Amino acid sequence: MKPYSILDSRDFYMSNNNITNQLTSNYLQIVQEINVKIEDSTNKAKATFDIFIKKEMFKKYDIEVNRTNFLINEIEIENKFSSVSNHYFSCLFPIQFKINEENKLVVTNFDDIDSRIKLKDLFFSESMDGEGLKHIRDQFFEQTSTNEKIQFLISSLGIIKIIELSLQRYEQNPAIDIIWSVPIIGNTYWETQIKKNIQNNSITFISENTNKKIVLENLQKYCQEQELNSVFGYQESEIFATFETTINYLPNLVTIEDSQTQINIKIGNLFEYQEITTLVSTMDQ
Repeated sequence: MKPYSILDSRDFYMSNNNITNQLTSNYLQIVQEINVKIEDSTNKAKATFDIFIKKEMFKKYDIEVNRTNFLINEIEIENKFSSVSNHYFSCLFPIQFKINEENKLVVTNFDDIDSRIKLKDLFFSESMDGEGLKHIRDQFFEQTSTNEKIQFLISSLGIIKIIELSLQRYEQNPAIDIIWSVPIIGNTYWETQIKKNIQNNSITFISENTNKKIVLENLQKYCQEQELNSVFGYQESEIFATFETTINYLPNLVTIEDSQTQINIKIGNLFEYQEITTLVSTMDQ
């Protein structure tokens, strides 16, 4: 791989309007591989799904993102409660966004999302009961009870974050903060440096700086809930963490051609987390 260079003076600031004009409709195939080791237990998961990014002129939104397929370990979800959880989560899609002046994605179709959630909730309320459903329902509604919470939840999704990061192509920022959701730990916060390669139409966000105190506190909370005790005694200094995502663009556009994100978190001998998320465009070129 060629070394990345900081954006040089030949590049220019791209206004929000021009950024929007450079977006095109796009199909993305996503593969997310996660390996988690905690104490002596190791778990691996592989999720694949398709995302359709639709750009239409003369709409009240700039782009619409729809999830068209979702598989875990290359098969549809069979576990009853995992399936219910996925059905609730699917109510978020399609998501319509405006791109604001800071090139952030702002949800515009809260009413549609709310209607889908209510319909799905009515279906499950009439067809299922029990503590399992109540737990899933309570967790989901805690994250979606207000428009602000819906916006935060959607913004923390990996695919949405990558789309949002791709809009930084013509910005002059040397650094940007990223929130990324990690299983068990929850939201992680990264202070990334931005490196751009104009010739190769790519941009990289890289960080070895995350909020280790929050990581450790959230892991301790999880261990308490699971009655695991070995987390206690670990210090922030024993946390090793890296974040890196590289986005490649279609020539002269802000539309993603492909990207790869890799996250590694290690806490002593207790906890290891690795996530690799790969996006590949399947649009006709």
